[in-house]
This record gives sequence, C-alpha cells and structure tokens, in this order.
Amino acid sequence: MKCLLINLIVFVTFVNSDIGKRLSLPQLPFGIYRLNFLGVTRCDSSIPTNNKLKYELYLSKKSANTTEIKGVVTNSVPLDDSLDLEFKLAVKDSIGGWKENAFIYKTPKACSSLKKILGPAWNPVLDSAGAYNATCPIAVTFYNIRYINN
Repeated sequence: MKCLLINLIVFVTFVNSDIGKRLSLPQLPFGIYRLNFLGVTRCDSSIPTNNKLKYELYLSKKSANTTEIKGVVTNSVPLDDSLDLEFKLAVKDSIGGWKENAFIYKTPKACSSLKKILGPAWNPVLDSAGAYNATCPIAVTFYNIRYINN
C-alpha cells in the first residue's frame, strides 16, 4: 500500500464561488476534480520489498472513449482499518515530463478511507474483482480486476 503510484493529470479543477459560478482555479488543492488517467504504474520492482498488498494494475483502451483498469491485486493480509492508505500521484507537465509526488494523500483507516474515496464506484470496482457486496475488511485473496472507467 505504501508504494502505490498512480500517474494522472488533472485537467479541470472547479471551485464553487459565492455567486454560484464555477471558477477554474487549478492552483488550489481542493474542489471538484475531473481526472484523466494516463497510466497506472507500480513502484520500482527492482527494489526488494515485503509488501503484504501487491498491485499490478494497468490501463487498457477498449474503444475511443472507454478505458478499462485491469490487473491483479494480491492481499497477504486483510485490507482493514488497522492499515494506513497512501497515494503518491504524478502529473504531466507542459513539456511532457512527469512531476513525481505532485499530490500526496495519506490517511489512517485504509479500508474506510478507500471506500469514501471511491464513493459510488466502490461496489462496481469490487464486483469487478469478484468481491460481491464487499465491506471492510477486504479478505485475504487474489483479485483479478477489470473495471470500466468511461
């Protein structure tokens, strides 16, 4: 969980103003985000780790406007609230390079926090992995994920 890196670019950031008009304020770290995933990668596999949660995710273009997130997740321990959740996100800069750790999100209670982050996508994501009607904690097993993200 410590070493999950999701490469993405934030296209549009909107913040509600007091006059009811949405303003584009991309320099602010809060608001409603529209994410366009360019890639999902794991951390450097050449570094030996004892990670109990292993993620091998990738993006697959199904059509011109449909992208699937596919891969496998292997849990050697239950994903519960005794763990911490950490995302390190990168953004693509104006000259095409990646700015690592542009956004870092750390929170306790990994399972509950992940459920809150995914919101209404929680059930479809876990259903696609074969964990139907999943609640916290998520059991120890091997999950094959295929989630469509339009």
